[in-house]
Amino acid sequence: MKNLKRWHFVVSIMLCVCACTDLDEVNMRLDELEQSVTDIESALDALQQAYDDGCLVVGVEQVTTGVGGWNVVFSDGSNIILYNGADGEDGKDGADGQDGKDGVDGQDGQDGVDGQDGKDGADGITPYLLIDQDGYWAVSYDGGNTFTRIMDNNGNYVKAQGEQGEKGDQGEHGEKGEQGPQGEKGDKGDKGDKGDTGESG
Repeated sequence: MKNLKRWHFVVSIMLCVCACTDLDEVNMRLDELEQSVTDIESALDALQQAYDDGCLVVGVEQVTTGVGGWNVVFSDGSNIILYNGADGEDGKDGADGQDGKDGVDGQDGQDGVDGQDGKDGADGITPYLLIDQDGYWAVSYDGGNTFTRIMDNNGNYVKAQGEQGEKGDQGEHGEKGEQGPQGEKGDKGDKGDKGDTGESG
């Protein structure tokens, strides 16, 4: 009886360790996902800043080194590189499950009909993005040969820069200032010239 309790205790500890290991792996993958989202947001901020500075996209080149990606070149000679996401690491093997009970033998099924061979899938397409000369977002699905403006859910073209806001209300008048101190007394003026003698009566 004591040996049975001891084995139950050991199995419980092993299950706790396995659960902790799986949770650590999930947290690691969440951190990698958050970093990928941060990189995408940084790239979009850089595109928006280039547009605000009056720059246009003049070229898009594929990056083949490292994890690969795309080099976006602007009209002022600056550029940004959009890297592809790296492959995630393989997850750790889970703990072996307990042996199940033997099932009841089922009846032999009929042979199924052979399925038809599937068709080859189409090659993937990498879209190109740019801001056209009128300030609208445009996308290309043919390697940058042609671009089409992006539309929102209402069928309107999407501008890269928002519309100018309305003029603000006029501010209230300021309070009247305090009266200044009295100025100093002026110097005494010069004595006037003597007047002409009046006519005799």
